Amino acid sequence: MSNDIALQLDDLSHTYVRTTLRGRRSVEALRGISLRVRRGELVGLLGPNGSGKSTLLRCCAGLLRPSGGTARALGEDPSVPASGLRGQIGWVVRDDRSFNLRLSGRQNLMLYALLEHVDDPKGRIESALGSARLLDVADRPYRFYSSGMKQRLCFARALLTDPPLLLMDEASSGLDPGLRDRFHEAVRERVDAGAGVLFASHDLEELATLCDRVALLVDGRIVREGAWDDVADEARRTFAERAEATR
Repeated sequence: MSNDIALQLDDLSHTYVRTTLRGRRSVEALRGISLRVRRGELVGLLGPNGSGKSTLLRCCAGLLRPSGGTARALGEDPSVPASGLRGQIGWVVRDDRSFNLRLSGRQNLMLYALLEHVDDPKGRIESALGSARLLDVADRPYRFYSSGMKQRLCFARALLTDPPLLLMDEASSGLDPGLRDRFHEAVRERVDAGAGVLFASHDLEELATLCDRVALLVDGRIVREGAWDDVADEARRTFAERAEATR
């Protein structure tokens, strides 16, 4: 694996068992995914709800072991606990529930910085709060944060270790347009600093303006990949068909 590759997926698949009133059945969530994310590149993972985006990101982060194929994050298997990837992958998700409600934003970050053995934790926290545009509310208790503030604190936590790989799942959910623009600027700053980013969203407009490259995920398969102009027509058609089917 080349040193400039932050994330490499080869023929990745994942199958799980769903239990319903009618019994148990196997579901193919991912089907032969191959994808590269280079350092200094922001790749968008676009797909309708239920297309497999979150499952794919969880496999990339080592939270799920794939059923087949391989995932390599920074040259290592993320599903192996002793892989040496601790602190090397930043994880940003929608509706994160792991923060302490009674602590302030700054105190929550200090807790995570200590758990991750971050060098110069105070300095890293101030830098992360600044990147997430949270310095003015850093000492406010987390329970009083808006949904947008919570999302930005999750992003700030991901930056504490200055990770070379960021995995982001609907990370701008809940942000007002102005804050979303500033959030995008902060993500691009990480890319310009050399991080590889895989950014999952079902928002076509967001990925059209944010990403260097886009992979369109439909029913667990990447059906088109390339610059936005190469993906746009099929993406719009896919989303239009899904919207029509739900009427």
